[in-house]
Amino acid sequence: MAKTGFIMMMVLICLCFCGGCERTKNIASDNTTGGDASANETKKAGMKTGDLLASMAELPGLAETPDKGAFVDLVKAMDGVYPDGDIIIEIFPFARSVDNVINGKADFHVPTLRNPEISEENLPYRTVTESMGTVVFVLYSHIDNVLTKAAIDKATKAGGEFPYKIEVPGGLGGNFLFTTIPSNDLSSSMQKVANKRIDAVLWAQEESDLTLRELKIKTIRRNHYADFDDAIIIPKGPEGDKTNRILSGALKTLKTSGRQKALYSKIHLPYDDWQPADMKW
Repeated sequence: MAKTGFIMMMVLICLCFCGGCERTKNIASDNTTGGDASANETKKAGMKTGDLLASMAELPGLAETPDKGAFVDLVKAMDGVYPDGDIIIEIFPFARSVDNVINGKADFHVPTLRNPEISEENLPYRTVTESMGTVVFVLYSHIDNVLTKAAIDKATKAGGEFPYKIEVPGGLGGNFLFTTIPSNDLSSSMQKVANKRIDAVLWAQEESDLTLRELKIKTIRRNHYADFDDAIIIPKGPEGDKTNRILSGALKTLKTSGRQKALYSKIHLPYDDWQPADMKW
């Protein structure tokens, strides 16, 4: 009996020890996984069926945090009329936000432009059928060497090496027929124009004007470039098709109710023909 009791006690000790080893292994594995996984991957792992991950470009006044910005308010309104899940918002630098969709780390990116001169077959993504609204793109060049759309079109048609250095939002270079330079910081790009290091910045009117007013640069000339559909980037393929149906449906619902117009009026407006040189800065 004593021997039997001793054997049973040893078996229990071994079982407890092995169980403890297994628990320790699982904890270590979880910690390793957590340490290696990005915040994006961790969030996606915790998402429910039907949830969408929105990757939004960080833009002054429009998308500053997941809870602050006029674009953020529009996406939240879309979430409010989407019944089958939640739209989770994350903010990234512009180029990285676009890459998140291309690389499968997000379901959609806000915003982009839809240029009718560019076929989406030549882009690594597609756009949602229903647009968010109309965005005005403006050329910002130095008053000593004003650049216009007509001059750009002429140089593009002439072929050969493109003669102008024009910075556009990082990740959107493929949306134009001419060679562009990616900008990762709008403020720095404006200062490059003021210092004649580049020929122009081509960017959406509202965020550019906000930056220009903050910098109080008087030596920059504004020129209307074009109006585009303000669009949402989604992946190509079946997943993109599904997301397209969801987001197009949400935008149509907001437009029918009149809420889209009110929300979008805080994002982009028609071209405003003002000039920094006229300001009393």
